Amino acid sequence: MTVIEISTLSQAVEMLREDLASANRSLLSERERAERAERRVDELLALLAEEQRRVGGLYVDLADARTAADDHRLRSSGTAWPARAAD
Repeated sequence: MTVIEISTLSQAVEMLREDLASANRSLLSERERAERAERRVDELLALLAEEQRRVGGLYVDLADARTAADDHRLRSSGTAWPARAAD
């Protein structure tokens, strides 16, 4: 090989090394972004589960309030629930 050929090959190898280093940096950056996104998804899923529990509790509270209102309405009208007729 001539000196020019060796020099050209050497430059090509160096350019390939630079391209590989750049690709590796990009890959690491993409991995970091993906990991951050996964952590955020986990956080949001936890928040969603918490809010679903709260909504479930509100449904129970609503049912209890409706039952109490119905009971009060029936008692005030002189009608009682069959199970509470002995009260």
